[in-house]
Amino acid sequence: MLRAMLLVAFVTAIWGALEEYVPYLGAETGVAKATIPLLILLVWVGATAGGLLAGPAERLGSRGYAALLGLAALTLAAGALSGHPAGFVAIGLAVGAFQLAQVLADVRLQERITGPARATVTSVAGLGTNVVTLGVYTAYGTASSQVSHGATFALLALPYVVIALAMARTRRSVRSSP
Repeated sequence: MLRAMLLVAFVTAIWGALEEYVPYLGAETGVAKATIPLLILLVWVGATAGGLLAGPAERLGSRGYAALLGLAALTLAAGALSGHPAGFVAIGLAVGAFQLAQVLADVRLQERITGPARATVTSVAGLGTNVVTLGVYTAYGTASSQVSHGATFALLALPYVVIALAMARTRRSVRSSP
């Protein structure tokens, strides 16, 4: 149960906090200020699509989920590092995948809860999300004062890669044990 709560917290918090900085990333591409809302719209179209795909994606196993997170992290980093407005297509796709991963993590957490603890477990996962979000804000503020917004986005995509690798490793360990 703890792993499921941590997964919800990290998957939700990272992209949720990064979304706050999308306008800065858009401005960094050099587009006119009037174009930035269109770039933000691309990101939210991705998020909406990710949410809508949750039903069909519910069949996704642990390996597929790990691949989803890892590929989304790489896509986010590539889009952010491109420094070009077209990179927002990749960012939108990545955010869609993160939204999908968030919904699936929430569903899987709810499926694991038995008995009267549902409200408590859900609240603890929400608290974890808030704590991780504060950490992401702190990391963003620190990193963005040293490197570009694109590089900061790419750096903050790394935890998703770590989570994906840990999930894949755990899956292999479970398979190889007697």
